[in-house]
Amino acid sequence: MNHNLGLCGADGDAGPRTIAAVTAFQHSAGLVADGIAGPKTQAALPKDDISERREVPEKPGGLVLAEGELGVREDAGAGNNPRVVKLFAAAGFCGIKQNSFAWCAAAVGAMLKRAGHKPLSSLAARFYEAWGVGLKKPALGAIPTKKRGNSSWQGHVGLVVGANSSQIFLPGGNQGDS
Repeated sequence: MNHNLGLCGADGDAGPRTIAAVTAFQHSAGLVADGIAGPKTQAALPKDDISERREVPEKPGGLVLAEGELGVREDAGAGNNPRVVKLFAAAGFCGIKQNSFAWCAAAVGAMLKRAGHKPLSSLAARFYEAWGVGLKKPALGAIPTKKRGNSSWQGHVGLVVGANSSQIFLPGGNQGDS
C-alpha cells in the first residue's frame, strides 16, 4: 500500500490527512468515526471481518486529544512554548506566535479542529457558549464556559472530565499558565 505523506513527510502530528484516513477506516469498520486511532480502532486494524463491529468510544475525540496536551506550559518572560503556539495555529490563529495571549479558547479550538469539528473563529472563551447544543447537565467532553467578573465575553473555557453535585471538573489551556 502506498501512502502520500505530502511535501513535508510524516511529522508525528495527526493532521487532516491522517484524521481523514482514520475516519474513513472507522466508518468502514462500523466504529464511531471520530478520527482518533484509539485502542478500539487499533484493535480493529488487524481483523479480517469487521463488518459487524459497532463500538462507542470511551471518551469523545477532543478529550482524548486534549490528554496529549497535559503538562504543556507557557514559557516565562519573552520565551514562547512552540506547543502553545501550535495550539493557536491549529485553532486557526497562525499569526499568534506568543504564548502570552490567553489561550484557553485556542486549546479548545485546536482539539475541536483536530477531532474534525469546526472551532469558533474567536479567542474569546465565552463565545463557546453558542457552540454546539445546550445541555442541562455536564457531560464527558462537553465544552462549558465560566464567566469572569461582569464581562459579557471574558471568561474561561475547557472540556468536562467529571462533575459532582457542586463542581464541574474542567481542565483547559491557560490554567495557571499551563
